[in-house]
Amino acid sequence: MRQTVTVIAGCTNLKSIAPSEGTRLRNVTDRSLDGRFKTWRRHLQSTPTELPAGDLYHGQHWSRILDAVQLINASRFRVQPLIASAGLGLISFSTRVPAYSATFSGGPDAVWRGDSEDFDRRLTQQTWWSRLRASEWEPTRVEGDIVVTACGPRYLDAMSEDIDFWTAEGRVVVLLSTSFGDERAIRFDHRLSRVVPTAMSGINGAALLLMAQSAAEHKWHPASMQEAFDSRLREVTMLRPTRRTATDSEITRTVRSLRKTNPNASATGLLEMLRASGIRCEQKRFRAILDGTPRR
Repeated sequence: MRQTVTVIAGCTNLKSIAPSEGTRLRNVTDRSLDGRFKTWRRHLQSTPTELPAGDLYHGQHWSRILDAVQLINASRFRVQPLIASAGLGLISFSTRVPAYSATFSGGPDAVWRGDSEDFDRRLTQQTWWSRLRASEWEPTRVEGDIVVTACGPRYLDAMSEDIDFWTAEGRVVVLLSTSFGDERAIRFDHRLSRVVPTAMSGINGAALLLMAQSAAEHKWHPASMQEAFDSRLREVTMLRPTRRTATDSEITRTVRSLRKTNPNASATGLLEMLRASGIRCEQKRFRAILDGTPRR
């Protein structure tokens, strides 16, 4: 019988369907956290469910997550893919959901607004997450003996009570995230973007994909996973990045391709992805090319 690996991926602000005004958290104006949460849930419940959650998200991070899930499922392990959503809670890929915009990261749709009367950021996000879990969009039970997260540090902060509970149950919990101070976290940094070409915004998805590619070696044992990361990062440290020159037309074609999978990527993000693909381009030249590249 195959062991189950539960993968918990952080949601992304890139969506395949644009949310309505009512399901953008910026438009929920209640001052108190309690009032904001109740209004948010009411807006969601009155919005038609559009599609399975796994099809709602978009962009480079999500593409890496989907590739990793496929690889794990094709291996000796069974995969249970879940999503940590700041708007809906812990949901499965198959759960039908409305389009929405809410995040534990910064921005206009952030859970924590900086003017809370009662809580600091960490406590606000933990309280919001606990309420999402108590009134779940769809009851979701973690099945895996091994739980692997690919989320940003603010999502892990929000989920900390659940993470501690899964650990106390005896599950192997592995946190893939940069800049998260926890003994269960696997350490890696920006050099990973040279192993799995990606912008920094997609680094946690890239980390999961790298671990899925080498699962036969580390078998999801945390110490072996850390060794695998350290080995790959040492390799790229020893090698200076080599980027080739490219014509303006080639860069234009590459940018168009990148925009298809990352339609909301910033100019900086596109340049990071272009360089990660092995093409050399100065920022001033890239900006000039980008200004003449229509969105398609």
